[in-house]
Amino acid sequence: QLLSLKLSVPYIDPPRLLDIPAETIALLPRGLAVRYRSIPLQLERKRLSLVMTDPSDLVAIDEIAFSTGYVIKPRMASDLLPAIREVLAGRSFVSPTIAAEM
Repeated sequence: QLLSLKLSVPYIDPPRLLDIPAETIALLPRGLAVRYRSIPLQLERKRLSLVMTDPSDLVAIDEIAFSTGYVIKPRMASDLLPAIREVLAGRSFVSPTIAAEM
C-alpha cells in the first residue's frame, strides 16, 4: 500500500478482485493479463480500470491500451498472482480473442 501512495495510484483490496463480472474480465486477453500481471476491474465509458502489480510499467499500459482500445487507468493490489489465477480460472465468458490465446 505504501507504493500505491508513493505512485499516487489507488490501492484495491485483493478480495474485491473476486467480484469482477466475467464480461469485464474478458476485456483483457489472457496472455496480456498473465504477462503483465493485471486484471481489468471496471469499464467506464472508454476507460478501463486495470489492477496491476506494477502500475508504473508504461510499456504494459501502452500495449494493453493498444490491444483493448481503451484508456487505461492503473490500479494497484498486492499479491496479485493468486487472484489472477483464480479470476482467470473462473472465467465464464470467453471472447474469441481469449480463445485464440489459450
